[in-house]
Amino acid sequence: MISQHTSVTEVRGSARPFGAARQAVLPCRGQRAEAASAGRKRSVAVHAAALALELPVAQPSFATRAAQPVSPPQPQAHSAELQWATDFADRYILGKQLGQGSYGTCYIAIDKASGRACCVKKISKVRPKQTREKVLRKLAAEVDFLTRVQDCLNVVQLYETFEDADHVYFVCELCSGGDLDSIVEKEGPLAEVAAARVINEGLQGAWLKAVDFGCSQAVLPGSLSRRTGTPVFMAPEVYAKNYGLPADMWSCGIMMYQLMAKRFPFWATYEETKSKSVEEVRVAVQVAPIPIQGAPWLNLSPQGMDFLSGLLERDAHQRMTVQEALDHPWLKEQLGRSAAPAANYSNIVPLSLQGMMGAAKQLVEVR
Repeated sequence: MISQHTSVTEVRGSARPFGAARQAVLPCRGQRAEAASAGRKRSVAVHAAALALELPVAQPSFATRAAQPVSPPQPQAHSAELQWATDFADRYILGKQLGQGSYGTCYIAIDKASGRACCVKKISKVRPKQTREKVLRKLAAEVDFLTRVQDCLNVVQLYETFEDADHVYFVCELCSGGDLDSIVEKEGPLAEVAAARVINEGLQGAWLKAVDFGCSQAVLPGSLSRRTGTPVFMAPEVYAKNYGLPADMWSCGIMMYQLMAKRFPFWATYEETKSKSVEEVRVAVQVAPIPIQGAPWLNLSPQGMDFLSGLLERDAHQRMTVQEALDHPWLKEQLGRSAAPAANYSNIVPLSLQGMMGAAKQLVEVR
């Protein structure tokens, strides 16, 4: 879902509770697998508690993407660490900075051979309180997950990866529409109909892009226990280290709250949220009342309030599922009022169980 939970999302247990312009929900991971599970069992999915979402100005189809110019094959020099190409500076020209997270910075870049504009995510190989080996395994796992879901409409296209002595470089498709945080910051709180379209896109649409897979996990039989994601988006059960796919629906509810109130629950401003420690956020998420009084909630329809309350249900077993959200009268009514047709794509990406077991093993080793 939205990275950025999205989103989008480079928060670990000791990181800040607010990932700058990177919170949201991955729209094609476990949520859609959960929606399909009633009719056809899916034993494998991808979960990421908070991933960034990007909105491209003009979303190409798969056919258009396939026809986009690519660089001709180039001689590849490899380092001894990740075995990725090391000739990034010879292949690309870095342009202006697009954004910055806890461990990486995104830039516009130009492919020297084709002239194609793209986005380059430059990430350090060094992180506080983590060994270099552990950081490298995490980076390799992120690329592995991103590569496995390239057929999903809502996932940014990864073109190439590079490395040098100090950094790695992810060369991806350029999404020039900005992220949800920047849109809300510029335009203000979203009206019901606009919020509904974003939520629908997060569940089954095609124009929101998941761009950060640093917190992705393989969803296998049993529950997840690794606390990962942007703390303010993490569900109560994530803090308890015993959770599953319903955690994504809580994150979706936090995103809806943010879009409509231009702030997060529990605190009055973004600045106040940023100042809180992870432990303070945990306590608020698990026990503090969720404020839904005053503006803009006075103008929210009863069905909209029911929808939001269904997402922000602390009991994961009682929380609204993906299918229940898609079938909810509020979502259908609001989409019916929209001038643009609602997207209706299936974002379930079949993944091999064998491959995901390998990815899961790699993540266990990372921990």
